[in-house]
Amino acid sequence: MKKIYILLCLCVAGLLPSVHAANGDTTIVQGHNDVIIQTDPSVGQTLYPAWSVFPPASTPYRKIYAHLSLKCPPNLNCGEWDYLNHIFIGKTGGMAGDSLGYELGRFITPYGNYWKTTATNNWEHGWWIDVTDWGYLLHDSVELIYKHTGYEAQNDRGWLINLQYYVIEGPAIRDFVRMDTLWNGSFRYGDAAAPIEDKLNARNLTLAPGTASARLWIMQSGHGSDDADQCGEFCAKNRMVKWDNQTVNTRLVWRECGFNSLYPQAGTWLLDRANWCPGAFVDPDWVEIGELTGGSNHSIDIDMEPYTATADFGNMFFTTYLFEYGAPHAQVDAGIERIIAPSTDLEQKRMNPICGQPIIKIRNNGARALTSLAIEYGLAGQAKATFQWTGNLAFGQSEIVTLTNAVQYLLQGDAVFEVTLKLPNGGTDEYTLDNSASSLIKKTDVQPHAFIVEFKNTKANQENSYKFIEAQTGQVVHQKGINDFPLATTLYRDTVVLAKNTCYILEFSDEGTPLAGGIDQNKDGLTFWFWDALAQQYPQYLQYLDNDDGSLQLKDYHSNASLLNFSGTYNQGKGAIQKADFGTKIVYQFSTSNETVSAGTVQQLNADIDVYPNPSPDGLFAISYHIPGNTGAQLEVQDIRGTVVLQAQLKGEGGVYALDLKSRARGMYTLKITSGKAATVRKLVTR
Repeated sequence: MKKIYILLCLCVAGLLPSVHAANGDTTIVQGHNDVIIQTDPSVGQTLYPAWSVFPPASTPYRKIYAHLSLKCPPNLNCGEWDYLNHIFIGKTGGMAGDSLGYELGRFITPYGNYWKTTATNNWEHGWWIDVTDWGYLLHDSVELIYKHTGYEAQNDRGWLINLQYYVIEGPAIRDFVRMDTLWNGSFRYGDAAAPIEDKLNARNLTLAPGTASARLWIMQSGHGSDDADQCGEFCAKNRMVKWDNQTVNTRLVWRECGFNSLYPQAGTWLLDRANWCPGAFVDPDWVEIGELTGGSNHSIDIDMEPYTATADFGNMFFTTYLFEYGAPHAQVDAGIERIIAPSTDLEQKRMNPICGQPIIKIRNNGARALTSLAIEYGLAGQAKATFQWTGNLAFGQSEIVTLTNAVQYLLQGDAVFEVTLKLPNGGTDEYTLDNSASSLIKKTDVQPHAFIVEFKNTKANQENSYKFIEAQTGQVVHQKGINDFPLATTLYRDTVVLAKNTCYILEFSDEGTPLAGGIDQNKDGLTFWFWDALAQQYPQYLQYLDNDDGSLQLKDYHSNASLLNFSGTYNQGKGAIQKADFGTKIVYQFSTSNETVSAGTVQQLNADIDVYPNPSPDGLFAISYHIPGNTGAQLEVQDIRGTVVLQAQLKGEGGVYALDLKSRARGMYTLKITSGKAATVRKLVTR
């Protein structure tokens, strides 16, 4: 079986543009190649055309992905502002072809004020988009136009862009029939004198012969800020799609930006917006409409949630197309869209590297609903685990799946991760070349099994919590919630003792309960310059805002030396950047060492501890202990969420303690016995 390495360069790096490949193979087509883009302040936009050579029209396409990378230009700063960028199809069939002007993708440049390429810093980031719908045009010579808007100065800043198209050959999931352009333009939103519904008027259409299904492609982003609700950039409003006067899709036009893959940025990068974030593609919406008859008549309409502003009206920027297709060729057909973790892809860096549970994205390419899969995964050359997935995915729907069956990924170096989909709906997949994928898995950091979490919170002291999760089982083994940090701008130190030679996930969250006064400053990390500026302008907000920077470190218990600082500074070419400006949360996977802990640190308790029966059929355990020199060891039991459910004192050097968990839920618990600076941990299981 061939393997397609979706969204990874390691399988296609040796291919040349426009070389014909077999089904399942990938051809890289070079588009814009290290082109410097800058604004033209006199007109507010610049166009950068480039010609690319795709495989001939006789070559069938299974999928097409576009990859955009940004760097700072040589000897220039990166661009400073979050400006609209667009990728258009210009001409096809050579210079004499018609100019089409179809929008393939919409990208918002990041706040790049931190970055400059230097001799010691080669900043770069990259993003993927699925452009398969446009495959009917992406053959032979195609002009692709990159449009960069904005008004910043040209003399000292810009971006260096590179665009490539990854063409995966193979039979189409369904045959293309026709494309219709519907509502395109930037429409004022909230003006009672010029309602947006006058622009989003219902359309009547007659389907082409051979049409059996359709896909409405909607690219929508909100811009500008009015006096009432800061629409269109900073307001969340519903959009409805109607087919034959029946609502077939409702979507809140909103996007959370605090977990953006490109962080930290300058500016207000982490504030949520109307379906866009600085430093990311605008996600298009696909609305599937099935069971159609060629030549039939229909109506289609888009409605926005009613809204009235007072002045300074914002806009909703629409690009919409209706793609008409035949019926799906396969009845049962599952495919892998991407490997999220493990991955070395820059767009997935928030979730990587890992030593625990992999995450993939699957898609149903068959006409029948996808309800079950056997997913095999593991390291190349080693025995694989199998995860049994169940769900209910209609045609074209995708789902992100966490593979929870335990596989050990504590590595000495890099390795290859492999995953394969099998037995869709318990039977045979009708197209198998997109059932397997592979990625590079990098070694995680190794930390001591005992350390100190040192956390200083901000004035928003009810936002933060953290937990340590055993990555192979998903069990929370240690956690602190918002109630554990009652005092604002206070330094807290927490001793954490974990098992040796084990994979863990630290999740530090800034998603607590919003403070009083209408100020929701969640998802803003432990420092965010904007609140300081706002507090200076509006002193009444001073009590609510994060104008005192927080910090988070892992520290050696004995020496207090920093093991890992999540809130320090680093340099990316133009000065210090605050790591604490991380937005929504930190996800950090690491493995613990199996070292002998040095004197003065938290040590393994010198004790003989036996637990029986374990597992316990009724929740009753006997803890037999011998602790030389014991003057009052502490016993603690935590549930799978890390909540302490029982505490007791063990008296004397030896004895038996009757532990009663029969009133507790069946499952896994953690037993921790601590004496001075030493501790031991056991797993308890009730059935």
